[in-house]
This record gives sequence, structure tokens and C-alpha cells, in this order.
Amino acid sequence: MLEEHTLPAIADRKVDGLEVRRANWLLASRSVRQLGPDWDLHEEAFEFLCECGRSGCSATVELPIADYLEVSSRRQLLVSPGHQSALDSVAKRGASYLTVPREG
Repeated sequence: MLEEHTLPAIADRKVDGLEVRRANWLLASRSVRQLGPDWDLHEEAFEFLCECGRSGCSATVELPIADYLEVSSRRQLLVSPGHQSALDSVAKRGASYLTVPREG
């Protein structure tokens, strides 16, 4: 059974975007290992940190791990609606999240 998943404490302090993406990846990879091969990674939503990069942002978004892995593999950022910049082109709109291309 999956241990209760919690976001790292970085949501409560100022961090850079790379640290947020690492925390999200760590949550996803640990959850995949704990859930095992028989779990449907497309079904249950998990909470991830918004990757908008705004100073002090502590917003979270919920989506299945499979969707997060797809976003990450496409080198996109996972952001809360309204947290994208005016210059960002939205690649995907989920129920509670957006994905935008990562700079660089």
C-alpha cells in the first residue's frame, strides 16, 4: 500500500524552479515504486507543486502520475491556472492544471 504521500516542505520557503521540479519528480518516482506494477497510474490524482517559478508560490495541482510523467518528459512545466506568464503558450489544459513550454 502506498505510504501517505506528502509534498516536500519546500512549499513553505523560497526555492527556485529547478528545486520544485526535482521535488515533483521525486514524489512521482517514489509513488511509482511504492504503488508497484499493478497500480493504474492513469487513475488516482496526486498533488504536485506548481512549477510557475513565482516567488513564494505554494499552489498545488492534482493530476495522475502518468500525466505528470508525460508533462515532464516533454520538458514542459506544470502550473496552476492563472500562473502562466502572458508570453507562455499553453500546451495542455487539464482539469486543474496547465502545461507550458520550459524555457531554455
